Order: sequence, then structure tokens, then C-alpha cells
Amino acid sequence: RMAEKTALLSDEVFPDVPLRQRVISFPFPLRYLFAAYPAAMGKVLRIVCRTISTHLIHKAGYLLKDGATGAVTLIQRFGSALNVNIHFHILFLDGIYVCRDDRPLRFPRVKAPYKSELEEMTWAQRLKRAFDIEVCGHCGGSVKIITCIEDQDVIDGILAHLRQKEQSSPTLSHLVPHSRSPPEPLPLFAGKESSSTTYS
Repeated sequence: RMAEKTALLSDEVFPDVPLRQRVISFPFPLRYLFAAYPAAMGKVLRIVCRTISTHLIHKAGYLLKDGATGAVTLIQRFGSALNVNIHFHILFLDGIYVCRDDRPLRFPRVKAPYKSELEEMTWAQRLKRAFDIEVCGHCGGSVKIITCIEDQDVIDGILAHLRQKEQSSPTLSHLVPHSRSPPEPLPLFAGKESSSTTYS
């Protein structure tokens, strides 16, 4: 099966352009979470792919609307000792497709990441890259991350304060969504009344 999948990816899926493999590993708590809740793993995978795609397009010097990337992800669930070790092997096109101004499709290759680029990135830079917060959606001006809180004790204190404030504050009626009552009894057949059939 592995040989067949390799042949399929090589012959039918990937175009004749350079590829680069990216291996995404996770802390142990997240591995157990993904094993129990595959939907959460899918959401994280989408974030990872969006982050890498955004980075490649910006590194090539284009806007998101002008470039497109492609990738295939192979999810490995176990380590060599059959331990739970969910991680992603992502085969990304090592460049972007550019299509704008009705010009023919082009594929400029993106340079390999520098070691300093991988090691010296702060959490603020990672957030900026992941969520593409370069421009303000209201005024169009440039957006800057003023600070990024990384101290776990500070984070816990802020969350505890917000929970306490939420519990002590009275609920505002205009913020409470309208209640959804059960539907009225509906007839099984048109023109006939049925008082014993209720859909819930």
C-alpha cells in the first residue's frame, strides 16, 4: 500500500515542481487530545497548513489573493515503540503558484528557511504569521502586536479574574439569547391532525 500511495502521489497528485517535507510534532497532552478527539486534530491541521501557506506566499513577495500553495499531509499516529505519537508529515510545494493580471501561471520557488528564522521566532511573530494580522480590517493601516503574555502564572491569574467577574456580574437580559422551545406537534400527513406525534 505504501508503494501504491507513493506512486499515486508522484504520478497523479503532485506537479513537476520541488517539494519540501515539514514534520509537525506536538507536546504529549495534545497527542492524547488528538487521539481522543480527531475533530480537534483536523482543526489544528488546518491552522498549520494555513500558517505555512501564508508564510510561503509572503516570503515569495506576494499577497494572499495573488498566490496559492498545495500540500498533502500524512498523519502518523504511532512511534517506533507503538506509543501514541500523533504528528504530521506535510509535503508542501516548495514555492507558490502566482496567477494575476491574466498572465500565464508561474511557479517561483521559495528559498529554504534559515536556521535563525526557525530558532529566533517569538510567540508574537508566530501569532502574526498564523492569523495573518498584517493590516487592520477597519482602516487598512498596519497592525502591530504590542505585547504577548507568555508567563503561565499571569495567564492563569487573568483567566481566574475573568471567571470571578463573570460569576459576580448579573446577567444582562439583552445579551441572553432567546430560548428555543420544543416545536409544536405536527401532523404526519397533510390535512390530518395528529396530537400524538411530536418532533424533537
